Amino acid sequence: MDHQNVHSEDPACDVGTAGIVASNPGGSATLEVGPSKTHKTPSAAAAVAKSGDHIQIEPGEYFDCAVWSANNLVIEGIGPGVVITDKTCMGKGLFVIEGNNTTVRNLTLTRARVPDMNGAGIRLDKGSLTVDGVKFIDNQNGILGGVPGTTVTIRNSDFDRNGICAGACAHGSISAMSICCALRIRVSPTLGRLIRSSRGQCAQK
Repeated sequence: MDHQNVHSEDPACDVGTAGIVASNPGGSATLEVGPSKTHKTPSAAAAVAKSGDHIQIEPGEYFDCAVWSANNLVIEGIGPGVVITDKTCMGKGLFVIEGNNTTVRNLTLTRARVPDMNGAGIRLDKGSLTVDGVKFIDNQNGILGGVPGTTVTIRNSDFDRNGICAGACAHGSISAMSICCALRIRVSPTLGRLIRSSRGQCAQK
């Protein structure tokens, strides 16, 4: 199987995650998600998350979706095999981002399906999103955005078999208003457009 790697070396895009939690000193919490934890599913954590919280998801398959409304969240898998699958929120995606400055890392988002064929692994409705070490597999869209003022930063992530050609091949792996940078991304053959951005800054090699 052929893969396409997308790289960018724009230093302006080198934003870390440490400042996300630090932006709310003393007021942030770590919310643990897993079968033996207080929050059994990502959606349960999303319902109570506050600005600056750190959501840690244990390995496992979660037939769940979540709407993340708080600002400055870090949402991450804490081991291999964290899979979010087969359920969408708001008719949009597995994860729907409604807050500012969100980081998602170290997990798999797969099989997002909605009737209008726009089911996304991540639907970005607001603010900036950083994706690091995330696998997007077999979704109608990998990342779907396009709202003015939103920005996506992507690192070390895989896009595999995303997109759909129902009526027209208008979907694909990444669709966003502005793609700040894309570092070490592996993209397998995709139905529809690979990357669609009104102000993309990715150098494809």
